[in-house]
Amino acid sequence: MGQVLSFVRDFSAPAHPAVTTSLKFWEDCGVRWMEKCFENQFLNLEVPLIKTEVLSIKKIEQDLLDTQILLELGKHAEISASHYREILDKNRGTEKVFIAYLRGVNKNLCSVSAHWEHCQKNFSVAAHFVTETEGCYAGNMLVSRMHNNEEEK
Repeated sequence: MGQVLSFVRDFSAPAHPAVTTSLKFWEDCGVRWMEKCFENQFLNLEVPLIKTEVLSIKKIEQDLLDTQILLELGKHAEISASHYREILDKNRGTEKVFIAYLRGVNKNLCSVSAHWEHCQKNFSVAAHFVTETEGCYAGNMLVSRMHNNEEEK
């Protein structure tokens, strides 16, 4: 299959207090449009206190199904909604799509993607459950917890 993810950079995501997400929670990082699944899963989500963590941004090198990415990342795939919000806030105006794996209100894992709408100057976000046969496109950025290839996945 070849290299599926290539390292772009690490990102130090600060600690955040426990929070229940809201429209304002997402608007404060530039989100202005939410598709229905994202809205249902990531509004009124109780996010526990999280510690400072190093996140890794990788470029997806080929079109992949979520199952392939999850297999590649193992236990490092999932990040918190607070850290995803942090990534979006720090990357306003970028032309890249940022994808991450987050747990929604029903505790199921979702693939979440955000892209910057230059005309509106905001992010549009979408989500789908990883049990669906969806995937991620080559060239998009994937955000996960830092992953050392020598660690057990």
